[in-house]
Amino acid sequence: ARRGAALARAHGATGWVAEFKTFETLAGMAVQPCTDDAIGWLSWVRTAPTRLDTRAMATSSLATVLVDRGAIERSGQVLAAWSDPGVLSGMGPFTQAVIVWAMVQRSWVLGDLDEVIRVATWATDSIPPGFPTLAGTQAMWRWAEYESGRPIDSPDPQGGLLPCAALESAAVRDLADGATAAAVEGFEAATEAWSSLMLRSELRCRWATGLALVLDGRRELGAEVLESLDTELDAAGVPALRPRVAAAFRLATGRELAGVGGRSASMLSSRQQEVLLLV
Repeated sequence: ARRGAALARAHGATGWVAEFKTFETLAGMAVQPCTDDAIGWLSWVRTAPTRLDTRAMATSSLATVLVDRGAIERSGQVLAAWSDPGVLSGMGPFTQAVIVWAMVQRSWVLGDLDEVIRVATWATDSIPPGFPTLAGTQAMWRWAEYESGRPIDSPDPQGGLLPCAALESAAVRDLADGATAAAVEGFEAATEAWSSLMLRSELRCRWATGLALVLDGRRELGAEVLESLDTELDAAGVPALRPRVAAAFRLATGRELAGVGGRSASMLSSRQQEVLLLV
């Protein structure tokens, strides 16, 4: 992406400079916490004179970062114009897949499992297999079924983000079937697979590993996994995962994680909040 941006800059192709810088920003965000500069760039790109797909990727990533950090209302505002059913149905499949992934991740964080299933079902019916992020959407569908106590009827993941999403979804099925030891192994494999691709999904699978250990009767080990994960959530920019981590820890130990009640609901820095007021 950097080489592409440099080449575009040398040829005076300013539009492509923005495209390549966006790809570089998204690549960096995938495996490390989002910086102020990244949030500022995505906030600009999502309404900039760039390709529709690029604006969609910026919008999807920004909305997900915001909900992960507790900026619930703002994340919904960022997605609102894109997630309207009439607008979404008229977009191309790549744009649909990217926006839908942010929609289901946001709904899952909020605990709106019915909405996760509704949107993921629509996406699977509407978007051809093979488009990036469709598999991630289907993995969230699997989680929504498990957490709501429904039968596992969601399809095995299709499209990009394989084998990460496939490993995670298979482990969720094992968890639903009571095969908790297999689920532990599956979530550990999914954690490793996600680790080089997407930090937030890696952390989700670490939470799932701890939960599966607890349900497998290895409560002490599960509590250790969950307590260790909890100490990393704020620095990773994903405090929205904490309610699920805390619930699994309570199941393991009968007590609360230390200090949970005193932590801020939003992890946006003051500079990030200033940027978001301008876009």
